[in-house]
Amino acid sequence: MLAAISVLAIHAGLAQVRAASPRKREPATGAGTVDWLTDVLALAERSSTQLGPFGIHVLRTVRWADRNLVSVARRHPVRGAAVIAALFGLVIGGAQSVSEGYFALDALTVVLLLGGGLYALLMAAGNYLGVVRSGQRLAGARRRAADASVLACAGTLVIFAFRNSLWWIVGSNGGAAGIPQLWLLLTIFAIPFFVLPFAVETLARRHDTP
Repeated sequence: MLAAISVLAIHAGLAQVRAASPRKREPATGAGTVDWLTDVLALAERSSTQLGPFGIHVLRTVRWADRNLVSVARRHPVRGAAVIAALFGLVIGGAQSVSEGYFALDALTVVLLLGGGLYALLMAAGNYLGVVRSGQRLAGARRRAADASVLACAGTLVIFAFRNSLWWIVGSNGGAAGIPQLWLLLTIFAIPFFVLPFAVETLARRHDTP
């Protein structure tokens, strides 16, 4: 199964390379913002005409969501990704912790790993696909911190996946290591995963202007 999935992943990757690159996004301005949220709202609004007497209620709900939810998501896309990731970690990680009998630090570890992984996915994939496009581009230290946080979250998951080969760094092994050793191992790598990209982008003066 791993071999089959790997072959399919390589094929999909090559298809992505051959495909046309996404069009460069112009800075979004007010009603001109076009993203996946706009498409979803437009589809829902169009579909409301097929719902008979319930259509007006669907239309009102869509317009309310556009004013009160989508507009907030566009103003604060990074915070929105963080909130969704945190809720995902709390709900899924909490359910797993209860079902498997985790307590305290064990449960917190599961919640943070799940939330951090989803945050990295939402930020990276969302930016590439244009799920949410903000009218204000991040710049300066805030943009560099956002980039570094994504790399730190993704890198921490990689270290977690290969932890059994890295226990020696904290003077332990797979049979003796526990949650404290895991936290120490992840922290040792998470700090440079954040600091190095931030420092490199700062020295290169990346994202100095919007």
